[in-house]
Amino acid sequence: MNVGDFVRGVYKTGVYAGELMQVEQEKGRALVKVLAVLKHPMQGDLHNPKRS
Repeated sequence: MNVGDFVRGVYKTGVYAGELMQVEQEKGRALVKVLAVLKHPMQGDLHNPKRS
């Protein structure tokens, strides 16, 4: 992946589309500017997702 590429990311219970802004290969992480929400996160306990 290169800076400027469009990516799809999953965080907890949501799915997001964004633009790759920065990549840190040695740490295994990336900075992404979120452009759209593809699947809204589930409502409920934000500290314990997927539990009712």
